[in-house]
Amino acid sequence: MGSLVRGAAGLHCGYRATTNFHAYDLLPYYGVSPVGTNRVVEDRNRITAGPVTGSVEIALRLIQDFFGTEAARRRELNTERVAERRGVEVRPA
Repeated sequence: MGSLVRGAAGLHCGYRATTNFHAYDLLPYYGVSPVGTNRVVEDRNRITAGPVTGSVEIALRLIQDFFGTEAARRRELNTERVAERRGVEVRPA
């Protein structure tokens, strides 16, 4: 829902963005071109994502941009290991 907050502040006007599927239809009210996906959407200097899993994908993409692909892969693997230790089922990508 962060896309709606930023949209209301005028920060997404004229950009493509996504958000939780419950709010897709609200994005155009803020001048946003909605992209119907729960994945990551990059438009110029804006990055948005669907639900929480999309936020994790944004984090991994930023790690990749700043620190390289190998660092992003290590972080993804470490995240999966933490989830497994907590009893959360992790399925291979």
